[in-house]
Amino acid sequence: MAFHEDTLYLNPSNFGEVTGPTGEVAEGGFFYQIETEHLKVKGIIFKKFYDGRIFDIADYYPEGKKWIEKIIDHDRYNALKNRKNYDMKDIKYSHIPQIQLFKEIKQFFRMFQTPETEERVDKLEEVAQLLEEKIPGDIAMDVMGSVNMGTSQAGSDIDLVLYLRCGPSCTKGHDECEFSQNAQSMIKEYLGHEYEPHFLDCIDLDQVEKSIEEKNFESESLQRFVAYRSICRPINYRIIAPIEDMLNQDMIFKKEIEGSIQSYIQIFANTSEHVRSLKKYESRLNELGIRVPESVKRTIKQYLHEG
Repeated sequence: MAFHEDTLYLNPSNFGEVTGPTGEVAEGGFFYQIETEHLKVKGIIFKKFYDGRIFDIADYYPEGKKWIEKIIDHDRYNALKNRKNYDMKDIKYSHIPQIQLFKEIKQFFRMFQTPETEERVDKLEEVAQLLEEKIPGDIAMDVMGSVNMGTSQAGSDIDLVLYLRCGPSCTKGHDECEFSQNAQSMIKEYLGHEYEPHFLDCIDLDQVEKSIEEKNFESESLQRFVAYRSICRPINYRIIAPIEDMLNQDMIFKKEIEGSIQSYIQIFANTSEHVRSLKKYESRLNELGIRVPESVKRTIKQYLHEG
């Protein structure tokens, strides 16, 4: 367990593992955050850690002589109650070596995720919820850069990919699409001057779904969707998840898509800016006194095709 001011966290590494009806071990990552004041418990939050993200499941607080339970995430709560997996429905595996290497590197860096990263992820989740009331259709995001890797510092910007439903009449790119521009303006307004968002791309989810239904592996929207989903960090994932489920129903088709994006992933991995970023993230850990293991350094070199 670890202490932080007046809050106590029970380590989530193994807590909450359950055994399903088949005898297999199901997903874990559940833990409690206990909030205290003057050595008295003021509240308990039941949480879940998965893929570098923390979800609030239920809130418990005293009211008179009773404790009140308030369910926050009904889907994850009911899945645990019924001994079913929720976040681990599909094995996140890619047959493209470059993607697998990047995921291994990202997993290592996220072990040392900074408070600045958590702050940015929480803020983006909050913004997505606020925008759902103002934007017709769906809105979600993927995050790249330091927020994706968990290495953000004070002053770090936020690299974003937007997912919207622009409608059948929209055929323009994200730099010209009025729907996308309005969404970007609102996100900037909600984030304020404290954060600087950079919008790298915008993808129409209607086009992605249509391409999956038609098995159109040449669709640029679908290719970009699969590319970003293979390496990025999602915001408002409940919007993205059903589309990934559609794609995972035909793994042969999904492999065709991954094959078509392989060259893009290799180009991305070897851009000078991306190489500098990985070196910068490694330096940040060194400044904190964290030594990057030789095995991880070898993985980074292999990923960047060095040596």
